Amino acid sequence: MGTVIERLEVTHGGWRSRHSALHLAVAAAKTCLQKAERDADEVDLLINAGIYRDRNLAEPALAALIQQDIGANPENPHNEGHGTFSFDVANGACGVLTALQIVDGFLRSRTIECALVVA
Repeated sequence: MGTVIERLEVTHGGWRSRHSALHLAVAAAKTCLQKAERDADEVDLLINAGIYRDRNLAEPALAALIQQDIGANPENPHNEGHGTFSFDVANGACGVLTALQIVDGFLRSRTIECALVVA
């Protein structure tokens, strides 16, 4: 069986002029988790596939900042065993598709149970 997308969330309106890319990504991630009835601690893999970056920020990865702000296992994963692996995918307009392919591979290998893609 293929990968099942449980929930999709989109932010819209006049937000861009008043908020940063990080703020919008965190808001979308929190709303998505809430509507999917998932806790942030359940997220095993978080991939940011967004193409907009505030002040051309490249490091640290925006995914790590999103992970911290939503509270998805921000502590050291080696302490207690379960953690969230987060990273950015930079592939322009195809970033979301690339992220979904990566998630599919992790799910098929049974390495993770829950992933969150933010774009």
